[in-house]
Amino acid sequence: MGRKPEDLTGQKFGDLVVVEMDLKIPGKSGKHKKWICQCKCGNRVSVDSHRLKNGERQSCGECRKINVDKSQRHEYLRQLQSLPLEAKINKTKTLIREWYEYYDGQVYVSFSGGKDSTVLLHIAREIYPDIKAMFCDTGLEFPQIRRFVNTFENVDILHPKLSFKQVIKRDGYPIISKEVAQCIKGARRFFNDIADDYGTYVGLGNYRKNPKLYEEAVLDKNNKYVANWVYAVKLLGMLKTDRTASNDIAERSQKSRYNYKRYAFTLDAPFEISSSCCNVLKKNQIKTYYREKGANGITAQMASESSLRESEWIKHGCNGYMMKHPVGNPMAFWTEQDVLQYIYDKKLTICSVYGSVIRHRNSYSTTGCNRTGCFSCGFGLHLESKNDSRFKIMNSYVNQRLTDAVLRGGWFDQNTGWWTPHNGIGLWFIIEWMNRHGKESGLKIWYPNREKYLDEYMTEEIKSYLL
Repeated sequence: MGRKPEDLTGQKFGDLVVVEMDLKIPGKSGKHKKWICQCKCGNRVSVDSHRLKNGERQSCGECRKINVDKSQRHEYLRQLQSLPLEAKINKTKTLIREWYEYYDGQVYVSFSGGKDSTVLLHIAREIYPDIKAMFCDTGLEFPQIRRFVNTFENVDILHPKLSFKQVIKRDGYPIISKEVAQCIKGARRFFNDIADDYGTYVGLGNYRKNPKLYEEAVLDKNNKYVANWVYAVKLLGMLKTDRTASNDIAERSQKSRYNYKRYAFTLDAPFEISSSCCNVLKKNQIKTYYREKGANGITAQMASESSLRESEWIKHGCNGYMMKHPVGNPMAFWTEQDVLQYIYDKKLTICSVYGSVIRHRNSYSTTGCNRTGCFSCGFGLHLESKNDSRFKIMNSYVNQRLTDAVLRGGWFDQNTGWWTPHNGIGLWFIIEWMNRHGKESGLKIWYPNREKYLDEYMTEEIKSYLL
C-alpha cells in the first residue's frame, strides 16, 4: 500500500494557498499528489506537492511575470484589456470552464437583460447549453428589459422583499456613486457621534458655518480604528497615501486618490444618503439564492466600469474563488467596445431598448440606449448631460409618467425631519439641493420640467433648505 499523502490544505507556499487535492490529476504516486492552489492574483493552478515543498513553485506563473504589487497589477490589467477580441473570448471561455468544473456544474449566470450579461450568457451557453441563468427583478428595470428576459429559457427570477421607495425611506437616497454615497453616510455618522464633544457646530447641517472645526475634529480623533473616521477623512479631502490624515498636504503625490472633498457640502444635506439599495434589492436576494441552491454566480462585471470594480479585480482577479461569497467575473478585462463588437460580429439579439449596434471607423455604438439599469437610481446623474440624461431616455423609450413618478413628490417627514418619498420618489428636490449647494464644486445635474416641479412643490419651508 502506498503511503497516505500529507494533507497540504490551507498551507501557504509563497503566493499560493492550497485549496484542495486535485483528484482529476492524481499524480504518479501518493508522494507526488497534485494540489489545486489559489494564487494571490486570483488564478488557480494545479501543482505537484514536491514542487510546493521545495519552493520550486510559489505562484501561478502568470502573475510572476509582472510581480503582484498593485502598480504592476494595474499594468497587467491594461495588457489584458488591450488583447484582441478573439483572444478575450478564448480566455473568457477558459475561465467559465474552470469555474463550472470547480463547482461541478453548480453555477449560474447572473443575467440582468443588459447587453453585457447577454454577451456573457451567449458565450456560457455555447459551452454549456443548459447552464442556469438568474434575473433579479427589482421593479426598477425598463419594461423592455423584463420582456427580453422572458424570451430566454431556464432563467430563475428573484424578487426583493422591499421596494425601492421603502429602502430610501429607511436608509437614504443613492447619489453620485456607491463609493461616494458610502463615504458620505459614514462621515455623517462619525460627526453625529462626536457632536456632543464639540458642541452644536460639529453635527449635521453645520459644515458651511465652520468647516475648519470639522477638520480639527478629524485630526483630534486621528485614529483609523475609530468608527467611520476614515470616511470623514476622505470626505474632507484629508486622506494621505499612507492612510493618515492631514489638512496640510504639501505635495500632491501624498494625497490619496480616494478623497471626495468635492462632495463635503453633503454633510449639510437635509436628506439621508446611502448606497444600500443595491445590497437590499439585489445582493441580498443573490446571497439567499446561493444558500438555497448552493450555486455560485458568474457575472459580466468589467473592471473598466468603475474604480471600485477595478480595485476588486486587483484584489481577486477574474474568478474570486477565495472571496467570502465567491463570484466569477470571466469578462472582467473586457471593455464596452469589446461588448459592442461581439454583438455586432455575432449578430447577437439584444434588448430593443438599446436599438442596434452600428460600426463607425474604429468604434461601435448603439442607436438606442447606451446603458440601462435601475431607472430611479441617482448614481451617475452628475456625469450625464441633457442629451444623454437617463430622464430623456426614459421619456423616449418608456413614457413620461415613469419619469414623473421618479421626480415628483417628497416631503419632510415629521418624525425624522428628513426629506423622504411621498406620492413619488421626490428626486427633484434632491437634484435641486445638490445643484444649488454643489455649485462651487461644479455640480450640475439636469432634469426635465424643472419649472413645473418648482411651481408645484416649492413652499417657504422647502425654499429655506435650498438657500
